[in-house]
Amino acid sequence: MEEVGQKVTPEMIWDIGAFQDEVSLAERFKRVEQKLIEWKKTFPKVTALLAMDDFWAYYISREARAMGIKVPDELLVTGFDNLRLGQSMGTEFLTTDANFSLAGEIAVNLLEDQLQGHIKPPVTYILPVPVIKPNTNKHT
Repeated sequence: MEEVGQKVTPEMIWDIGAFQDEVSLAERFKRVEQKLIEWKKTFPKVTALLAMDDFWAYYISREARAMGIKVPDELLVTGFDNLRLGQSMGTEFLTTDANFSLAGEIAVNLLEDQLQGHIKPPVTYILPVPVIKPNTNKHT
């Protein structure tokens, strides 16, 4: 975000303990609810959230709607792993369709090259990550 002139501030990051084993799922749910309550009180509001995966995008969307937040009009929620969870559960959100198989194939090929002694300088691969709109299978 900073590359396009948007400063990232601590309040823009919702740490719900998703990567902390000692934080229970119930506590993570409670933290999402607290963040949404805080969000309703703030101005100017964050207008979009990128969840770490579709499960959390689903939960955030569901809880936001239960609190009277208009999703996606007031708060756009985006998942990340194209699980189609939102469509199957009746909650809609954007998701992405990252090609994890291709990323794994590239990683294995690089590892094989390195194990065979073919040391290469660091390489950057940028893979397309199309966005999928709710209720469609169409990539944008």
